[in-house]
Amino acid sequence: PAMIYLGFWQLDRAEQKKQLIQSWSQQTLQTQLPSLDEFTTRQYLNLKLRGYLDHQRYFLLDNRFRNGLVGYEVIAPFYTEFNELILVNLGWIQAPKTREDLPVISIPRERLEVTGGARQVRPAFSLGPNSVERQWPIRIQQLDVNHLSELLGAELLPIEIRVKQPVVSSLDLDWPVTVMMPQKHLAYAVQWFAMALALLMLVVWSWRYLNRESHQGAGI
Repeated sequence: PAMIYLGFWQLDRAEQKKQLIQSWSQQTLQTQLPSLDEFTTRQYLNLKLRGYLDHQRYFLLDNRFRNGLVGYEVIAPFYTEFNELILVNLGWIQAPKTREDLPVISIPRERLEVTGGARQVRPAFSLGPNSVERQWPIRIQQLDVNHLSELLGAELLPIEIRVKQPVVSSLDLDWPVTVMMPQKHLAYAVQWFAMALALLMLVVWSWRYLNRESHQGAGI
């Protein structure tokens, strides 16, 4: 039963990833920030919002990999035209050779439009402090909205937009929409179902063998 359950769980995960990829690819754009109730774990909400970025303060999300290279995702606070404060992920940049050096990003000062896929930032487990720097840009290990709000001195909504159209030309926008594709989950589901079938066959064979042995023993 445990293997069958895991097989169906992998099928459900495959469907979730399929919906996530489809939602990222949708062309329909919302021009106002949705309520948190509209976000689910199975989809992105595609937005086009007007406002301006905080060009003086931004975060470097640590240990983000592209093509085997380590780097940072550059995340800036974004004030919408309705004065809502959210996070905008501007893209990836390769890390300098030493940890002491941090990349310097030229973030636009003027009002602009950001277009991208939005998701709700949910609480994450951490084994250590999220950041130790106090000079901008600040290197962080995860998107902890409460901690980032403290650093900014303003309340952030738990929403991150990954831009689909470049805001800073030097940043890479080749987003990994999901770590594991639906086909991988389907392959795992097949493996779990195959192991459940093999185990069932083994149990049936063992039962018949023991039953035959008991009958032979009784005949003796």
